[in-house]
Amino acid sequence: MEFSFLFVGFLSNPYLWIQMLPIDLKLSN
Repeated sequence: MEFSFLFVGFLSNPYLWIQMLPIDLKLSN
């Protein structure tokens, strides 16, 4: 169920995920 939700969210807002990726990397760095 969770996987489907994440998949739908990615298709719904791909830009949001792409924006979160670099932010997460910056926080990690």
